[in-house]
Amino acid sequence: LTETQYLMSISLSANTYYWRVVGRDIAGNYETSSIYKIIIDTTVIVQNIYPVNNTETNIQNIKFVWSGTANTWTLQITTNTNFINLTDTITIYNTTSISVMIKTSGIYHWRIKGEDTYANTAYSTNYKLYIDTAIDVKLLYPDDNILTNSLKIYFVWSGDADTYNIIISSDTSFADTYIIDSAVVGNNSNTFIVLPREGIYFWKIAGVDRVGNALVTSARKIYIDTGIDF
Repeated sequence: LTETQYLMSISLSANTYYWRVVGRDIAGNYETSSIYKIIIDTTVIVQNIYPVNNTETNIQNIKFVWSGTANTWTLQITTNTNFINLTDTITIYNTTSISVMIKTSGIYHWRIKGEDTYANTAYSTNYKLYIDTAIDVKLLYPDDNILTNSLKIYFVWSGDADTYNIIISSDTSFADTYIIDSAVVGNNSNTFIVLPREGIYFWKIAGVDRVGNALVTSARKIYIDTGIDF
């Protein structure tokens, strides 16, 4: 070469390269330049770690954790899979975790955008996060203050819990000494129970869902009268 610049005709792959110049004049003198390093980096890696995909929780203060080769990160949270109308977007530098308070229950999607020193960018896989902070349980039958002559009572309720516990007491306090029956009925919404004798009973339902939300209904009263005294 007789010029002081050179444009390569081929593209180098991502790697670390070293270069130098050897110069020679017409008298045969020559000199070698210092060695310079070139780093060609065309990719960046971003990987979600926590919360794992399809996490269900009743905790609203969520710690997001990820890994990768970027040094600037943007956490994106949305309620739709195409990440339009972001619920939250936070840019973080040189750290791979952050805690975010999500105020409303619902289904969310999150991902991380990573950018490195060389302006390479990449997005992590979209992960789904389900936040559920409420539970619903309603008593349906028997009605409050019902009067019946049957010891076999059909109890019915509704709700979105995953496990129900029916509690029957002979006193409104539901203290342990007054508990007549306390049965876990799984995810059923009805059950038959035979009560031991006539009298006044109180019943309620405790529901728990799979993320730990719990609710105990208010109590209803049942009057059982099985006969006539003479």
